[in-house]
Amino acid sequence: MEDLKPDTSTVKKLLEEVKGFFREKRIIMKSRADKNEISTEQVQNSQWIKDFIIPAELSAFYLQIDSPEDIETLNNDLERNLVEVQDNLKNFLNNNSDLEEPLKKKVSSFISLLLKAQTIIKKGGLKKSLKAAVQRCTDVEELREESGRLYAKFIKEHILEQIIVPSYEGLRHNPNEEVYRIVVKEMNQFLAKLGVMTIQIDEGEIWKDNSPYKPAAETNSDEYKTTNEQEKDIIKAVLRYAYAFQENKGEDNLLISDGEVIVMVYQPEGV
Repeated sequence: MEDLKPDTSTVKKLLEEVKGFFREKRIIMKSRADKNEISTEQVQNSQWIKDFIIPAELSAFYLQIDSPEDIETLNNDLERNLVEVQDNLKNFLNNNSDLEEPLKKKVSSFISLLLKAQTIIKKGGLKKSLKAAVQRCTDVEELREESGRLYAKFIKEHILEQIIVPSYEGLRHNPNEEVYRIVVKEMNQFLAKLGVMTIQIDEGEIWKDNSPYKPAAETNSDEYKTTNEQEKDIIKAVLRYAYAFQENKGEDNLLISDGEVIVMVYQPEGV
């Protein structure tokens, strides 16, 4: 009787489904394979980047503004959502006491940064900026636009740059690290409630000058230079998605933060 060996792809898919189940419960399931070294090429071609996708489902929360008084309600909602994600990450740490110390410290630092963002709202820093903006506005449309601009600045500086960007770097260099994937899941849920979305782009597409994506530093390396003009500006890897508030305006949605890609650079022979 022949030995029946399990199909590798099937086992891998099953393992990911099991991990996904525990990830939903905010519990880390480790496997020996998680500790394997991963080459640069594998990192670039991996699917880790897909964890960061936020579909365009909810409209930007500031589009609910009909009068200056509504801003106070939105600020309270924003603060409450920040408290919720802090509590979720604290519970995650409590339920996974055997995490390696560097990862514990990283998650704890994210919690501290979320508390700092909450304090900026609570102590009035964001409220003062919004109050000054309100005084310049003459109608509801202008009030929403001005509020959206300030909320976008807040999200970029205190959430994306402080927590999301480090998570991209963490998963880029270790795509199997479940801790970062759980942090990203929590942050995606937080951002989605505010009407934040990622602007979709994929490897193999052609990068354009007017894109909300900027070429990464790696683009300048010899590895991504080509003498084939047809390969010019082909996206080889997506390192970070662009984020925007969903305003139901297609490409004119309010951009919060540029994305980052590696693209091919055309360099004719002899140049």
